[in-house]
Amino acid sequence: MRGFARVVACVACVLAISLPVFAAGKDRIVLQVSDENPKTWGQTVNVAENLMKAYGKGNIKIEVVVFGRGSPMLKADAVIANRVRDAVGNGVHIIQCENSMRRFKLDKQDMNETISYVPAGIQHIIERNKEGWVVVRP
Repeated sequence: MRGFARVVACVACVLAISLPVFAAGKDRIVLQVSDENPKTWGQTVNVAENLMKAYGKGNIKIEVVVFGRGSPMLKADAVIANRVRDAVGNGVHIIQCENSMRRFKLDKQDMNETISYVPAGIQHIIERNKEGWVVVRP
């Protein structure tokens, strides 16, 4: 009987951990960007657009979390500024790390007006991973 009770307890734990992932009803993807290479950025935006097309806009949540050397690429006058605006307009959430902004001496006034912010980008990615989001670095 003890063995059965242990199995039931294990199954209950797995369900408790997995339930938030299944309850969300949408696939959830975090794309991590931490470099300033325009090719990497182009690839990241392409991946986000392709995922939206493949899954359907209402069936997927996509966040592009930016920190480190990728931060200046989210400036309002960056080479990829229009692609960032288009991606956000298509449902992609682009999130900038405020720690990195301080390191690069960037203010919110310098940044693309369509993006969001988190205090610590890598912490946000870790938390999303714990919540069952898939993390990809294009």
